[in-house]
Amino acid sequence: MELNLRSFLFGIGFAQSIFLILVLWRVRNTTNQGAIEVLHWLILSFSWFLLDEFSEASRLDHFLPKFSTSSFTIDLALGPLVYLLVRKTIRQEAQIFQKDLLHLLPFFVSTIAYLSFHFAVPFEQSLFRNSNLSSTATILVNVKFAHLFFYHIWAFLLLRQTAPPLTEKLIVLKKLVFAVLCLLIVNVPAFNFDSFGLEPWIDADFIANTFLTFILFAMVFIFIQHPAFLREAVSVVNLPKYRTSPLDEDKKNTYHQRLLALMEKEKAYRDSELRLEDIAAKLEVSPYYLSQILSEKQGQNFYEFINAYRVKEAQELIESPRNDHKTLLALGLEAGFNSKTSFNRAFKKYAGMTPSEYKEQIVI
Repeated sequence: MELNLRSFLFGIGFAQSIFLILVLWRVRNTTNQGAIEVLHWLILSFSWFLLDEFSEASRLDHFLPKFSTSSFTIDLALGPLVYLLVRKTIRQEAQIFQKDLLHLLPFFVSTIAYLSFHFAVPFEQSLFRNSNLSSTATILVNVKFAHLFFYHIWAFLLLRQTAPPLTEKLIVLKKLVFAVLCLLIVNVPAFNFDSFGLEPWIDADFIANTFLTFILFAMVFIFIQHPAFLREAVSVVNLPKYRTSPLDEDKKNTYHQRLLALMEKEKAYRDSELRLEDIAAKLEVSPYYLSQILSEKQGQNFYEFINAYRVKEAQELIESPRNDHKTLLALGLEAGFNSKTSFNRAFKKYAGMTPSEYKEQIVI
């Protein structure tokens, strides 16, 4: 095993990725569970890449030669995952859908094909050891660059189209995606120097991979340090998709009234597992259009709208003498909250005080 700057940085990066995975497991009760799932896959994918880079830099690949370059196709997953992370954050999509997996189809197909070849031939004949395959390897790497560049451009444009004003966290996310684009622009010609018989004066690949590691981890830290980023939707009303919305004012008003009736008469908010998709299905309207109606008619995202009803219900339950024998948490769960933390947070946000302070005020 050889210790050097490269192996040290990638070793630290791999250890950090494992730590981030463990931290993300603690994130619970988020309304934007789709973003959390994508984050998990993004870190898991990148940890594979970092472990591969560490084994090569520390010469461990001599003991496990078949593991070397096993993460060659991982770039085909990183681009789509960054795009899906941005999209699910902005549009507050609660889960990963089957159509989302189509973005990862090139990764799955190429990984199966590459690993089948990689493990079938002797180590000396593998893609990056066989001089006869050097031109093929160069072409494949450039295809990966193009794929990664395309998805980051897509993510960047989606961030640009988001309705202003952008939150500080979205601005940072936008800058990080732009930074990856800049790295790709610099790294592609540097990588292709060898194809023209030129020797770059710096190890551009190492520098790009190091900065890419820092950038992706910075994205994850934004989500971990700001849990509200996973709970609050960004306004999507001004996205091009909604500029051509088929919902006229009459339809919006009709759906809005049906939505209010569903809350006030059927008390749908009491379901602690209630999702945007569930309400949209009952109203027979697209989840995106329901988000549009909530934003335009209520000035709220879905979970702000639901939690406002839950807090109002909790207040009425606390005020009722019939519930004096029940704990505040039991009343919060009855109102539709699924944990003490979410109950206290939402109650303080809408009532201006904690549930216990509210109860003491009533007693006085």
